[in-house]
Amino acid sequence: MGVESQYSARNTLATSVKVLRESMDLDVDNAAQAHMLAVRASDTAQEGNDAITSMRISMSGITNDSKNINSSIIEINQLALQTHILSMNAQVEAAYAGVSGQGFAIVSAEMRRLAEAIESSTKTISKLLNSAVQQMKDATVLIDETETTLDSLKFNAESVTGMTDEVSVSAKSQSHLMDKVEADVNLLLDNDKGLDMGEVNIDAEEFFWRLCAETDELSSNIGKALDLSQNSHMLATKSNEIATDGVEKIEKVGDMVTNVAEDARKITSFITTISQIARHAHILSLNAAVESAHAGEKGRGFSVIASEMRKLSEAIKGSTSAA
Repeated sequence: MGVESQYSARNTLATSVKVLRESMDLDVDNAAQAHMLAVRASDTAQEGNDAITSMRISMSGITNDSKNINSSIIEINQLALQTHILSMNAQVEAAYAGVSGQGFAIVSAEMRRLAEAIESSTKTISKLLNSAVQQMKDATVLIDETETTLDSLKFNAESVTGMTDEVSVSAKSQSHLMDKVEADVNLLLDNDKGLDMGEVNIDAEEFFWRLCAETDELSSNIGKALDLSQNSHMLATKSNEIATDGVEKIEKVGDMVTNVAEDARKITSFITTISQIARHAHILSLNAAVESAHAGEKGRGFSVIASEMRKLSEAIKGSTSAA
């Protein structure tokens, strides 16, 4: 190999070592970024699991409350039907009492109106309950999917952390070899300058080929680290996408729970209305008793109806309290 060719080869080697240093630094940077993404993804997975646990507790409470309310509404609806039938009996008794039953007729009409109001409220409550139950079912499916997503996210984050740790260990190991190779390259180049001045410090030829072998080894190791850091970065980016998907699903579940909470507020309002109707019915039963006494002998049937009205109103009130 001519002198000029030797000089050229050594300068090329020096350039290659410089490129390897840049590649190694890039490996470390990529691994650091991937590690940060992995930590963020792991935190997101943990926060997501905490949120899901809280939502499951809330949903379990809502489901149990819905079952209790549904049982009470069925009972209230049956009582409303009995009240409706009772109002028709009251109308018959009012007609039987004739003039003495005019007040009775007014009471029976009011009884019918109250029964219809209760039935209307229970139908609305049933619709709201059905909607809430369906949303809870949908939310449960979505939560199950989200848990799978978060499990995948956690696994990916752990994989990325393992890769970045491996890159970090490798980078530290290669850094020592890189420092030695760079120092030897500089020594070789300084020796070349000495040759120009007639000075010979080392066996340049043997030294050069040993450096080439070390550089090849370094290049191979850095290449493997580069592949590893790129894979970890890709996996970290994918984990970030999975995290975004998981967060979106959790937000959807949160919206469902919020909607159910709003339905629960409406249900509470309707139950309050039914309770107020029950109190009104109780007062009406007292008026019925007065009208029964006023009608005398012809008001006996009405007296029985008034007593039944009072029992029904108390039962309805009791059912609303249970709900």
